[in-house]
Amino acid sequence: MKIRYLLGGACALLLLLPLRAVAENIAVDPIEWDYGEVELGESGSMSFTIESIGPVTALNVYGIYMLDDSGAFQIASVTHVETGTELSDPYARNLPLGEHMEIVAEFTPTYFGLFEGQILIVSNALNFSSFYIPIQGEGAPYEPGPGELMEDLIDQFDDCVAEGALWGEGSGNAGTAHLEVFGGMLDAADDLIGLGDIDGACRQLDHASVKSDGVTPPPDFIGGACTGTINTMIGVVMETLECD
Repeated sequence: MKIRYLLGGACALLLLLPLRAVAENIAVDPIEWDYGEVELGESGSMSFTIESIGPVTALNVYGIYMLDDSGAFQIASVTHVETGTELSDPYARNLPLGEHMEIVAEFTPTYFGLFEGQILIVSNALNFSSFYIPIQGEGAPYEPGPGELMEDLIDQFDDCVAEGALWGEGSGNAGTAHLEVFGGMLDAADDLIGLGDIDGACRQLDHASVKSDGVTPPPDFIGGACTGTINTMIGVVMETLECD
């Protein structure tokens, strides 16, 4: 209570005035977020921090809510940083000056295109009693890596040989040897990709490409209805590896 005296003449008037409340305020970081492109079947994660910045009284967080009609955004966890306590919905917490809460929000797209949502933080903060964090992300097509593409290529090669749609060029033992050598090139490229030797893998794939492109010289090592498919798949792997 603040006391104020008004003096006038021989008497004094005593006024009792209420003290103004000390402001409690909130700070949030970051105040917006773009998850960018996330492949279908994958998730992106981001941490947001709430800080009680006073200047004196505690911040009361009444609830944290995900506003998203699509279901692509989810609150994965909310933690009181100073104690490591994981909070449960609605994630209410009393935060003394200088203490923090961490929100982990995930984005898991369910289709191609743009998704938008908001994280709403409701508190007794005088600066932002309802704090909205805009978030967005984009669902992107799944793009297999070179290792997975290489496995698909080898499986296709094996299936074509088993079906009689791919064979080694040359008569007798020469044809058999050419088919084995070609398959060995693919296996070697697969092993080198696994070892991270991209240059070595590119050399093996380049040798296999010129031995299956239908252009001579050099003569092709393989023939049959699957030859064009195998050569195209080799090119896709080389493009993914960014071979020269």
